[in-house]
Amino acid sequence: MRQWKTVVALALVAAACSEAEAPVNGAVTETRPAAAAPMACDVLTAEAARAALGRDVKRLDNDGGPARLDICQYGYRGARLADAGNVSVTVQPVDLTTAIAAARTQGYELEPIAGLGDEAYYSREFGLYVGKGNHTAIYLLSAGGLTDAKERSLALARATEGRL
Repeated sequence: MRQWKTVVALALVAAACSEAEAPVNGAVTETRPAAAAPMACDVLTAEAARAALGRDVKRLDNDGGPARLDICQYGYRGARLADAGNVSVTVQPVDLTTAIAAARTQGYELEPIAGLGDEAYYSREFGLYVGKGNHTAIYLLSAGGLTDAKERSLALARATEGRL
């Protein structure tokens, strides 16, 4: 449930952000459109999801929830209930500083990660945040028997970073 609260918080922050600049002292300012964020399923492919989870995966339906977020999700389900896993990427049209501020407001502890995107942070509670320009990708990974998803999340983000 905490994951959705953070994702919804990010959506609200994104909706509040504007590309327009306010004129200073009545001067006209030039507004440049921000680079468009990629679609989540352009970032997360079936091949990348399979590599991250170490299993064959199927793309899972995802309507983005009440906030209509851009989420791409793959997963698998084995014979036993505990034999399941999924990986998702959510791409938010909001800069990393804003996304991290929202995560900290929710109480998440974030560890800086060097050499990934423009900047990146990992949260054990929520996942990997990777900022690239004016957007943020959030990587979430879970699998039966996996106690720490950090290394797999980092490997996935490094493999897909060129598509951000």
